[in-house]
Amino acid sequence: MSVPKVTVSKTGKVEALDDTGAHVLGAHAGQYSILRAGGILLFTPDAGTGAGPRDGEHVAMAGDVRAMPLLGLLNLLGQNRETGRLVVKRGPLERVIMLREGDIASVGSNAAEDRLGRFLVRLGKITEQQLHDALSEASYSSKRLGQILVHRGWLDAHDLWATIQEQITEIFSEVVNWEEGSFVLYRLDGDYRFPSTPPLSMQGLLLEAVRRADEMSRFRDLIPDGQTWVRRTEKTLPDSNVDDFERITYDAVVEQTKITDLCKRLHASEFDTTRAVYGLVRIGVLEVAETRMSAGKSASGPFHFDQDHQSKMEVFNLAFCEIRDEVVRNGRLDAFMVGVLKYMSNPDGAYRDVFRGVTPDPAGSLDANKIEQNLASLEVPDPFGLLTEALNELTFFMLFQCGELLDAQSDENLGRRVRLIHSALSGTSAV
Repeated sequence: MSVPKVTVSKTGKVEALDDTGAHVLGAHAGQYSILRAGGILLFTPDAGTGAGPRDGEHVAMAGDVRAMPLLGLLNLLGQNRETGRLVVKRGPLERVIMLREGDIASVGSNAAEDRLGRFLVRLGKITEQQLHDALSEASYSSKRLGQILVHRGWLDAHDLWATIQEQITEIFSEVVNWEEGSFVLYRLDGDYRFPSTPPLSMQGLLLEAVRRADEMSRFRDLIPDGQTWVRRTEKTLPDSNVDDFERITYDAVVEQTKITDLCKRLHASEFDTTRAVYGLVRIGVLEVAETRMSAGKSASGPFHFDQDHQSKMEVFNLAFCEIRDEVVRNGRLDAFMVGVLKYMSNPDGAYRDVFRGVTPDPAGSLDANKIEQNLASLEVPDPFGLLTEALNELTFFMLFQCGELLDAQSDENLGRRVRLIHSALSGTSAV
């Protein structure tokens, strides 16, 4: 196939030099932004999309997803610790991934169902009326949607944080598996302000995306999509070989139930709901209609903090105290502590066993001895790895709450100080 050719006159008029060029231009009629990368000109769609460059941005990389799969591209950008705005397009669909030193600062989508408000409704966290009222308030105030929902008491801060993490994971996992489309990576203006919340691990999200894609390919053999209806069979749910979430899922199936409706009832993502339904279909208690390890002694013997563990715990506590002091200076301690205590005591939280019986002291520190006792009682292969994950997630949540409670300048300055404190955690996956 011949390469399409065009000519650009000195007056800026673009004309095709042959039939192939005319066909290509005609098939892509519209408004474009022209990107310059050295001696190369790139045309990107510029009609109501975010694909074009913003003020101060410069194109660093562009290509075809079929020639450069996104899984490999993102892994490369993560390893190189790149910072920038990656825009991926497939027809009318568009996803934006904000990179900060190789990790994921935020993810955006032009699909209405991917917006935070719709995502919260889909998971059953808020009602349609609550979303309508919150959006109405946001239209005439400077508050963000999440701030309004938490302030009105319709959503706990830890639920909002968990939902945002799931939203990022779901959108990221979907776009990583696109097999066609185009991408552009922009370098950002030096003054660009990222969200104060620490970025999520690129490697962690890539591993989760690969895992979900692998599992979902199996699920789809029995459950084609979220619009699939399921119902109970005459077979009784067994007492063994069924986890708690599968039992809850089974109880939520009333007559014929659609997967998307189950998501709302369970307050769970489509992936988690589909996985549970798949397991129940496999054992024959549901049909398609047209745990965590137990507590005990560590497998590697009793767990105790060594000097390195103690030192790193002290660094985390220093950061917690810094966060608390800033919240106190802004007069928002009560609201902040309500969110933190709910997060740490959440019975469905991933790190509930690490924080069992632990609350911040008046200065903001956590009791290292109590945490050590909790870890010693857990049957996990890497107790300190679990602790590092738990303390990182608690830090992320605290900073996320500060983004909702503090003014922008205080929030930004606090995030900078916490990152400086955490720079002492060499050799860990901390913020």
